[in-house]
Amino acid sequence: MNRQYKLLIVDDEKVIRRGMFYYDWERLGFEACAVAANGKQALTLFEEHQFDLVITDIRMPDMEGLELSKQIQSAYPECKVIILTGYRDFEYAKAAIQAGVVGYLLKPVDRTELDRMVMKVKADLDIAYQNRQVSEENEEKFKAARQLAINTFLRALIHERTHDPIQLEETASLLELSLTKANFCCGIIEVEPNLEMDSALRSFLTHKELGYFYRDASHRIIVIINYDCSSSSPEAYAEMQFTELYRVLRSIVPNQPEMVTIYVGPIYTEIDMLWASHQGADYLCQQKKFEDKQAVFFSWRFKSALNNIYSFELEQKLIQSILNGDKTNSLLETEKLWDYIMQSNPSQICKKLLQVLHLIEHHFGRYKLTLSNLMDRQEDYALIVETPSSLEDLKRRYMDFIVKTVDHLSQMFYTSISSTQMLMLKASEFIEANYDKKITLQDVAETIHLNPIYVSIQFKKNFGVNFVDFLKDLRITKAKNLLEQTNWKIQQIGETVGYQNAKYFSDLFKATTGMTPNEYRNNKSS
Repeated sequence: MNRQYKLLIVDDEKVIRRGMFYYDWERLGFEACAVAANGKQALTLFEEHQFDLVITDIRMPDMEGLELSKQIQSAYPECKVIILTGYRDFEYAKAAIQAGVVGYLLKPVDRTELDRMVMKVKADLDIAYQNRQVSEENEEKFKAARQLAINTFLRALIHERTHDPIQLEETASLLELSLTKANFCCGIIEVEPNLEMDSALRSFLTHKELGYFYRDASHRIIVIINYDCSSSSPEAYAEMQFTELYRVLRSIVPNQPEMVTIYVGPIYTEIDMLWASHQGADYLCQQKKFEDKQAVFFSWRFKSALNNIYSFELEQKLIQSILNGDKTNSLLETEKLWDYIMQSNPSQICKKLLQVLHLIEHHFGRYKLTLSNLMDRQEDYALIVETPSSLEDLKRRYMDFIVKTVDHLSQMFYTSISSTQMLMLKASEFIEANYDKKITLQDVAETIHLNPIYVSIQFKKNFGVNFVDFLKDLRITKAKNLLEQTNWKIQQIGETVGYQNAKYFSDLFKATTGMTPNEYRNNKSS
């Protein structure tokens, strides 16, 4: 390599310093940048230069060469050190090798020996530089791949209506994303592509540990925030944060404030409702984009946006009631959805009901169930909304379909109470024995030979929490015990209870207990 490295000469004898400084170092791939009369001066020069090699005498006033080499190796481990020594210091110099010195030369210095040693140092520096280059390139590739994976994950959160909560948690943990706080909200920022703004937004979200963002196909910034708020309402907290963010972004284009507009969707307590928050923000964006610009639009201040979101919430409640096997509530939610559509947009009744049917089919397909025994042919469910003789007939057909769907679930999955309780006990014992491993709801379901969706429903009924929270609470309890009873490192405790990512474990522990693991340990020991 033709790369030139920086050299520092340290010797208390002026003649030797000058002679060494004016040596033909360029031929060997070095540039003599500075000289020092002792170790203290040399360390001061490190504040101004990044030296790659130091050639120092071993005997000097104030600070000797051996002490200098130790401090260099401690503070600047990539810097190489060669020691110059008189014959009587030969044994002393050999000890310096143990302190990280790469070599020593006897005075008077033999030029051939000097060249040989310096060229060897140059070769070592070249290899180290090449390794750093490769490492940095790999790091950049890894960062780019990770960011791509994060953006894909965030897009899925926004655009897909159905998510497996276990898979969400595992993916977020793998990507080192913290999404464990109580409230979720999506905002859309309309602004021209601007690297400075992206950097400012990233710094804002990172500093506040507030959330993440990506740019969509239209170059709009999609912001996902996840937060707790104890001293104010979720809406008030979101307004405060987005208003502050607006001021930060606007400061980048002070003469063109209209270039920055933020639309904020509704707030939810479930991560799998982020799609609805995004829908609300997008609805505001479409409705307000031709009006006078203002700082931030919040969906909860606009009735039309809330009505649009209300439709999504009704759909989700209906789906959940069906999947829970709750016939009474399923019919009630169907009535609500029917009434809402008829009041808001009756001309869209067939289209809207067909969308819900597709959504039901999606859920069944996701859990590998079948609707084939609900009607003569599975695809005939579309006929429910395509061939009614009247609105009353359409409503009757739709209600019948809902009833048959719930009955189908009951027939397939619901067993006696006593056997269900026994199976749930077996499931809890399996989790207790394997909480430290990477277990999923699918693993538990396979252990007790039941469908995952049925196990999920019964978990909530029998334990009062879903599988994710059951496993999390068990792991946190075990972690508390280890924090109280051992001096293990936080990372070791996290791995012992099933969390391989130390940061994710710490974030989850704080979200659950209100304290970091270290705070909990200190509180218990005080």
